[in-house]
Amino acid sequence: MCGIVGFVGGKNAVDVLIAGLHRLEYRGYDSVGIATMAPDSIEIVKTVGKVKMIEPITKRIQESNPTMGIGHTRWATHGEASEVNSHPHHSNNLVIVHNGIIENYAELRTWLTSEGYTFQSDTDTEVAAHLLDYLYATTHDAVIAMKRSMDYMQGAYAIAMMVKDQKETLYAFRCGSPLVIGVQGTDYYLGSDITAFESYTQQFIELEEGQIAEMGSEGFQKYDQDLNIVPYTVKQKLEQTENVEMGDYPHFMLKEIHEQPEIIQRILDYYTIDGKINLPISTAFETIKRIHIIACGTALHAGYLGKYWIEQSTNFDVLVHVASEFRYQRNRLDSKDIFVFISQSGETADTLASLRFVKEQGLQTVAIVNNEHSSLAKESAITLFTKAGIEQSVASTKAYSAQAMVLLLLSKQLSKTDERAAIQQIPELIIKSIDQMKNIMALSEKLVSIQNAFYIGRGVDYYLALEGSLKLKEITYIHSEAIQAGELKHGSIALIDENVVTVALVTQPNLTEKSLSNIHEIIARGGKVIVIAPEDFDIPTMDSLDVLRIPTVDPNLTPFLAMIPLQLLAYHTSVLRGCDVDQPRNLAKSVTVE
Repeated sequence: MCGIVGFVGGKNAVDVLIAGLHRLEYRGYDSVGIATMAPDSIEIVKTVGKVKMIEPITKRIQESNPTMGIGHTRWATHGEASEVNSHPHHSNNLVIVHNGIIENYAELRTWLTSEGYTFQSDTDTEVAAHLLDYLYATTHDAVIAMKRSMDYMQGAYAIAMMVKDQKETLYAFRCGSPLVIGVQGTDYYLGSDITAFESYTQQFIELEEGQIAEMGSEGFQKYDQDLNIVPYTVKQKLEQTENVEMGDYPHFMLKEIHEQPEIIQRILDYYTIDGKINLPISTAFETIKRIHIIACGTALHAGYLGKYWIEQSTNFDVLVHVASEFRYQRNRLDSKDIFVFISQSGETADTLASLRFVKEQGLQTVAIVNNEHSSLAKESAITLFTKAGIEQSVASTKAYSAQAMVLLLLSKQLSKTDERAAIQQIPELIIKSIDQMKNIMALSEKLVSIQNAFYIGRGVDYYLALEGSLKLKEITYIHSEAIQAGELKHGSIALIDENVVTVALVTQPNLTEKSLSNIHEIIARGGKVIVIAPEDFDIPTMDSLDVLRIPTVDPNLTPFLAMIPLQLLAYHTSVLRGCDVDQPRNLAKSVTVE
């Protein structure tokens, strides 16, 4: 991981590569590098750090006006974040960049060492480079070498390659990891997703599983794993390119928090026909008895909200699964089950693997996804787009609320209770919720120096606590744990003292008294508490207790309002701690490895 770019054509390749790497920064990374074709060699520049750090040291290469190159942002998997482990990696005749994981790299490394190859890095990517060089040396054909390499390598990967004696031809292939080719006349672009080159062209060619691409001065060709030439279609990007500048905001995350009312309204407009909710699910759920929701991270937390709403309003049983665990459990799957997969990128490796596992059983699949050209969107029988636009900050905000809104609409359509009038108020109420957060900076200051935090809630509030806790740990590096409020006294309360802050969600009228009892238990042990509650809830005034008020609304809709203080609390704490808000350490936006 994490992002591949490539170019061959009539432009300065350095300009295109740097622009593409900047466009892929939202995916998260720890190092960066590019390689360009020179008349007598391949030039490689790489470093640990951000894309902007590599720009000054590419000036010399840029002045020579190279017209072909590859680049990469790396999120460390094999080997630490270091210059030697950064991509591109070279061997005798070629250079590559690679996304994914080669699972049998240790075995291949031992064999290649016996063949005389020496290794400078700890990466599986250098193994792939030497393997491809070995195969190219024996075949003298780059396409055949790529085809044969897939017989050797186990895992999921996408690779872009340049060969020293092929000065005007760029190569690529994929097996399990995404790769797409942009086209503009005789210029060809490579990207892990369309975002990498969409400022140059909106036209693209999809590279399917196991396929090889060859592009350059002699045009474009695509091959299958048997080396048959495959016909291809040049497609047009579906959605409009959005403004991905921060504008007047200091960080993308803050901008994206404020974009949520607009995104919610966009979803409501998109899925409403003649004043009624109309998701394109046809009759898929008519014979279904059980719904499985499968996701990772923030998408998993949105899935829990979906479970709550669907079970509240229908007779469906809903099970929520962690995607990385799903295939290894003893799941009793049935023909009357339907499987809903949630992913912002649509390329989350664990989620895709679960989707493919379910499809092998011949069962029904639904995707809730933001990236309309993603693998998840293409491979699911039914796709529900979240219409959130590009989310630049690694920590998700607007994509989460968009996933939640699609799930809420799904629950209403399944229950045949439209209730659109109440739902239509949500965008305006989110704006009001943002406006009511005047004291959140002062409360964030209480979190700056702590090392541990709890997030607690009952019922649907617990599902919100999961997401709030994740946001805090992602961007502030404060250890945080979400727990059902009633479970706190069964062990975890031993950790409560004056150095621990607990964020308590109290948004459900029928659970208020019990939640307040749990809050009293924390304060009695010296803990500090921040309560998030509707403005009409009676929360007693106590030392060590602060309250963030949200607008009063139907209790089923409070998640859309309560998520605002959770996001802003994490954001302001991160800023005060001097953390990298938009690109926190060790995190990747699109997790394309298992």
